[in-house]
Amino acid sequence: MPQRGYSPGIVTYNAVLRGLFRLRRVEEAKEVFNCMLGIGVVADSTTYAIVIDGLCESNQLDEAKRFWDDIVWPSNIHDNYVYAAMIKGLCRSGKINEAVHFLYELVDSGVTPNIVCYNVVIDGACKLSMKREAYQILREMRKNGLNPDAVTWRILDKLHGNRGNDFGLRI
Repeated sequence: MPQRGYSPGIVTYNAVLRGLFRLRRVEEAKEVFNCMLGIGVVADSTTYAIVIDGLCESNQLDEAKRFWDDIVWPSNIHDNYVYAAMIKGLCRSGKINEAVHFLYELVDSGVTPNIVCYNVVIDGACKLSMKREAYQILREMRKNGLNPDAVTWRILDKLHGNRGNDFGLRI
């Protein structure tokens, strides 16, 4: 694009980064990210969510945590999509306790994670049959002013072995 006189913006870079991570071309994605910053394109929360998700999916959880600590948190450019990407990565790696700690750390820092963030952690606990932890997260969610939604209840229903479909039928 630059050779033809076009300056790619953040949307273009986000699309390229997402594609590279999906193709498991992690090192190339990192280079593109650094190049983007080098020419003055400012990353947004979508960029950060893409990078964190891509690193986690590529089994580079430690790199994702460093990215969060060194780049994302200090930038003050983060939102529920970024939080959910980090929480999802931790849960997928079986690090449910770290995911819970991360969620509570956000709350302690004054961030109000949305229902999706809580649902991701509850789902992670349920997949590991951690019933007590799932319900503790539910209590914390309520304590922080959020009410469970249909997704929350569906996740908890699966914990109890109820596998229904969307029509309420047991299969």
